[in-house]
Amino acid sequence: MRVLLAGLAPRARTVLVLRYYADLDDAAIAQAMGLAESSVRATASRALASLRSAAALDPAEEIR
Repeated sequence: MRVLLAGLAPRARTVLVLRYYADLDDAAIAQAMGLAESSVRATASRALASLRSAAALDPAEEIR
């Protein structure tokens, strides 16, 4: 999973880390990053789609 996360753009990686590891909601992430909540949601959606796609292309990658 770290390899897949490292392949994301810094902003996308930060949004996912704050959402899933720091357990922040979209409003808190938006405030911390100086973004609109809609930008946080869109960035998270695109980042998750990218992770799904990358994981599907690399079956040897173990997702934890």
